[in-house]
Amino acid sequence: MSDSSAGDRLEALYARHGPEALRLVYLLTGDRELSEDLVQEAFIKVAGRLTGLRNADSFRWYLRRTVVNLANSHLRHQRVERA
Repeated sequence: MSDSSAGDRLEALYARHGPEALRLVYLLTGDRELSEDLVQEAFIKVAGRLTGLRNADSFRWYLRRTVVNLANSHLRHQRVERA
């Protein structure tokens, strides 16, 4: 897969799944800017694994799990800093 086609595919996936992921992270964190950062980080993490996905529909669930894990990790880190 060429870089441009992978970039186009990632852009299409972001357009399709980004808003839902952003809403989910916002519900978990209550912070719009943090939500945007975590969604971008999730897409970066998932982008390296695009070729390993057998089913394109599984991307949504893989992204959701990554987003939730990143949000939980961030919130856990904040709690530790406060303590």
